[in-house]
Amino acid sequence: MCFWNDKIYANLIVKLGVSVGVSIDALKLCGELMYIAAEIIKISEDVAITN
Repeated sequence: MCFWNDKIYANLIVKLGVSVGVSIDALKLCGELMYIAAEIIKISEDVAITN
């Protein structure tokens, strides 16, 4: 354990955690959008086939 730079380390960890969290949220959102797009394409293909 290092005691002399606790605040600096805490700030770095928080910043790192926030940026990682934001990246993960962005990836999840991107994945959801891709999934929704795939579903829409599937539905429109089904409609095109049935007509």
